Amino acid sequence: MCIRDRECRVIASLAESHNLEFLPHAWDPGMGWVANLHLSASLPESLTKYIETPLDPLWWFNDVLFAITKNKIIVEDGYAILPEDAGLGLEVSDEAIKKYEVE
Repeated sequence: MCIRDRECRVIASLAESHNLEFLPHAWDPGMGWVANLHLSASLPESLTKYIETPLDPLWWFNDVLFAITKNKIIVEDGYAILPEDAGLGLEVSDEAIKKYEVE
């Protein structure tokens, strides 16, 4: 996962200057995956044609990647639809987080 947007853009620029594609590793749970999705969507399609995504089985994508969020990313015909809400577009569920609390 690209940790910092600036560093990721430098790496993407280097790939582009060498006629390579840029594909961030995007199996991070929820927020990390969506950050990579936004990054990839902000780059030219010729540079980043797709994002590596664990969609099989689909329950894993929804129930694990987005276990602590109120909303999910919609995938239609292999394309993820970017959320339009503020920030990354995901809202954290306080109730879901309680499920993972350690007392």
